[in-house]
Amino acid sequence: MPEKTDAELAAEATAADAATAAAASAAAAAAQEKIDGEDKLGEPGQRALAAIREERNAAKTKATALETELAGFRKAEQEKADASKSEQQKREEAHTALATRAEKAELELLKLDIGLEHGLTKAQAKRLVGTTKEELDADAADLLETFGGTAAASGPPDRRPIPKLRAGSKPNEEPEETDPAKLAAQIRR
Repeated sequence: MPEKTDAELAAEATAADAATAAAASAAAAAAQEKIDGEDKLGEPGQRALAAIREERNAAKTKATALETELAGFRKAEQEKADASKSEQQKREEAHTALATRAEKAELELLKLDIGLEHGLTKAQAKRLVGTTKEELDADAADLLETFGGTAAASGPPDRRPIPKLRAGSKPNEEPEETDPAKLAAQIRR
């Protein structure tokens, strides 16, 4: 069934109201005639009265059907409005969620950049507090001051081992000579 416009729905409602009013008038007239007495009408009057009653019943049935149809249209229109409203709300919620996610990602990136500039590890950079570059710079400097360390000028700390590592129980002593020629010279003859 094609959707009807508001004007068509209003016209149907008016027609249903008119049919209801006509049915009510016919019912009132029939009730008045019955009060006056049906027996006085005779055969032709009773047939006319029966025809009027049939018309009244048909009008009532049609009015009820139109009222039901109008209620269905109103309900469908309301559901359509609710459905579009829900879609709009869904879009707004999705937009808000994506905007929040983007803000968090930008802040995370800014923290990592500031941490890298100050020579902090990734774990330390994640712990920086602030929402602007200035606040994060100040927090990174405070972190370095509090826990010691110096700001690296060119990036993260160097993870290479310190040269001349010494093993054994006496790390401060020079290692023994391992050159065979020198060892041979040390042997007494």
